Order: sequence, then structure tokens, then C-alpha cells
Amino acid sequence: MNNPPVLIIDVGTSHVAAMAGRSRDGSDRPELLGFGVCQSAGMRKGRISNPEIAADAIENALEKVRAQIGRNGMLRSANVIASFGDVRAENVSADVTIESDGSSIGTVSAREKQQARDALFKLTPPDGRWALPIFTNHWTIDGKPDAIKEPLDRDGAVLTIHGKLLHMPFDHGDMLARLLAEAGPGIELENYRFSALDAMNAATTQQHREDGVLCIDFGGGTTSWCLSRHDSLVAAGSIPVGGDHVTNDLLMAFNVGSTSAAETLKRTHGSAVLDGVPRDERVRLSTELGGTERTAPAYAIAQVVNARLDETLRIIKARLEAEGALFKFGAGVLMCGRASRMRGLDKLVSRVFDAPCIEPRIETGYSGIDRDAAGNAAIWGALQSCLREQRVREKNRKGLFDRFVGLFESEDSQ
Repeated sequence: MNNPPVLIIDVGTSHVAAMAGRSRDGSDRPELLGFGVCQSAGMRKGRISNPEIAADAIENALEKVRAQIGRNGMLRSANVIASFGDVRAENVSADVTIESDGSSIGTVSAREKQQARDALFKLTPPDGRWALPIFTNHWTIDGKPDAIKEPLDRDGAVLTIHGKLLHMPFDHGDMLARLLAEAGPGIELENYRFSALDAMNAATTQQHREDGVLCIDFGGGTTSWCLSRHDSLVAAGSIPVGGDHVTNDLLMAFNVGSTSAAETLKRTHGSAVLDGVPRDERVRLSTELGGTERTAPAYAIAQVVNARLDETLRIIKARLEAEGALFKFGAGVLMCGRASRMRGLDKLVSRVFDAPCIEPRIETGYSGIDRDAAGNAAIWGALQSCLREQRVREKNRKGLFDRFVGLFESEDSQ
């Protein structure tokens, strides 16, 4: 029996995207069954500001996917990418006693390894918080500081697994779960995903994550980040500041009359750095709502954009420094998210973090998605991760069934 398609929904401040796919036989690259993106105005700063509009946007994105998926499979559950502005990460661990033959020392078996993992995944976040997937980092034995990637067949008395528990405000998650039930009848919420983590896994290599890479997912209303080193999650978080804050700054500074006019000004004349912006050039401002035609210095526009983006990046830098994680990303900084396509942002990132800025690249095999690697990295990475988890569950179920059948065959032969 074929597994149902995996559905990912990315609910952002400016856009909602939905993607469905399934595993290809003998390939780690998913088969894309449907993909839809639509504009949304129902979220603000990572919070649902208008439930009706947000539900409509989710429904529209789902309808685009349903129109493409046809009879390839029913959509039964969804993993939702959390773009909330208050995602936190905390260190967690779980212990298991290593079985021995009468002595205090035993050898780690696959059963004890699984017991420790099960205990870790049962951990819950603080009251008022909704758990995101737990990220497993490394193992230790008997409290020794040496981090171990594979504990099987090692000797000791106590096996400990270490990881990061990500969580967000419960009321945000609960509201979004209710919107999904309204917008997609028959589709249940399976889990929430963390955008920066999925984007990093999709757009970086194993070597990047070993050497240390900081992924910043710059969205419309929130900015999320995660830092991986030695393929372990070192730090993660989010703030309710995104591309719409730049737009609002331009709206207030130049009185262009509407958010759409300010957004156009940002895209066409905004720059994250002041280098190369001529001081004598003037830009014609929008008069879409009437009024006298006006101009503004291009340099002044760049100053507004630069100030907001520099402030946002330095907030993240300060958070990393407070956690002792600053300068642990030898491979550089990866910028993702639909708001990360700002001109000159790569230069500003390199200056703030004193590290190279990595261009996001994803290889989906679908040109329309690959062309916007920055905007689609999170949703594609979530699809890859969910399908990988689906294959692991299927393998475990098959192994359990084979052992069950083997037990009865053994009894019948006696």
C-alpha cells in the first residue's frame, strides 16, 4: 500500500504556500505532486491578525495543490511551517541505563539507543508553549564531556542523548491549527516545522553544517535563524521583525500614500548598503493616490533600508553572542526567505557577521521552484525531511511486522 502524499503548508506574513509530494523509488529527491502560492494579509509580525483572511489564503493555496494532484492521492494531514516571531530553543537530554551482566558496565545496544531517543521525544515544552520537532545533537556516556555521534557498542553505565527542544507560544499554534481545520476540511495538523532549520537542510551541504553555518530566514513579518556546527543544532530563535518593517519605515519616511507604493519603492530603489548609491540621484515617488508629484534622494531611501536591516541583523548577532555561539559558523551565513532578495543584503550580512554570505541553492528538478531558492528553501526542505521521516516509520513498521511473522513461523515449525 502506497503512503499518502506529504503536504507542507508555509503560512507567512505576505504569502502562503502549499506543497505536496511523495518519495521516488530509489531516490532521495521527492516527486512533486502540487505546488501553490498566493498572497496573504492575515498575518502580522508572526501573529494571526485576521483569521478570516488567513484561512482564505490557506484555502486558496490548498486549492491550487488539489487541482494539480488530481487522483495521485488524498491529502490527509499537513505539516505547517511555523513563521512565528517567538520561537525559542533550549537544551534537553534523556538518560537510559545500559544493561549489563551483573557488573556496573554494559555495552550500548540498539534497544537502549532507541529507548533514549523515545525518552527525549516525550519531553514537553514549558507551560503555554507548543513543541516543534526536537533536534538530536549527540550522545555522551557516564556524564563524560566527549560528544559521541554513534554510541552503539560502546561501554558504560548510563547513556545520555542530548538535543534541542524548539517551542513557540501555544495560543499561536492553537489558532493556526483551527484555521487549518477550517480552510482544509479533512486535513489534520500533523506537526509544526521550523522554517530556518528546514531551509538550512535544503540549501546547505553536509560540509557546511560540519564547518558551521548560520541560516537566517528573512520573511515578511518575522526573521528566524538557526546555527549548525558539527552537524548539531547550536542555536535557534526568531524575532517579530521582517521585510514589512522596512516597507513601513519607507511609508512613514516618505509619505508615499500606501503600503503597496512603499513595497514597490523598496523593491525598485531599496539597498541594504550605501555603497554605490549616488548622492545626487533623485527618485520619483508614487502618486497612485493622487497628490503633487514629488521626488526623494535615492541615498535617503537607501539609508532607511540600511538602518532597519542593519538593526535586525545586529539583534540576531547579539542573541548568538549571549549564547556563546557567535563566530561558530566557519562556512558562512545563508540568507533565505522571500524578503532576503534585497539588493546588497549579502554585503551587509558579511559586514555584520564578518563571514561570507552563502547563496541559497536547491536542486528540486523543477525550474520554477529552483529559480527562487531563497523563497522556497524552507518548504522544500520540510518536504524532504517529512518524506525521510515517513520512510523511517515505514521501515520500522515493516521490521516489526517481519519479526511478528517470523515469531509465528517459528511456533508453527515446532
